[in-house]
Amino acid sequence: MTDETGELAAKIGGQEVSLKGVSINTIATVLTLILVCLIGYILFAHQQDTRETSVAFVGALKEQTVAIKEQTVVAREQNCLISMPAAQRDPELCRRLSK
Repeated sequence: MTDETGELAAKIGGQEVSLKGVSINTIATVLTLILVCLIGYILFAHQQDTRETSVAFVGALKEQTVAIKEQTVVAREQNCLISMPAAQRDPELCRRLSK
């Protein structure tokens, strides 16, 4: 098996970078390592963002649940008051029954 060597030259930010006598396999391995590290970092950052979003979503659901429970109590109280004749309406009785 032959190990091909070559010259790699690049101009980055106005600076010339040149590698002479470097194995093509070595260059491919280094580039693969850099790519794997970059993908790992992106997945880690995405996982952190997802976790924060999930926590915020759960908090919003809890707030919504509390609001729905309060609305249910108020609706029960109103239904109780509406179901009684006007002369016999007792708000305290309906408040106790609605909870």
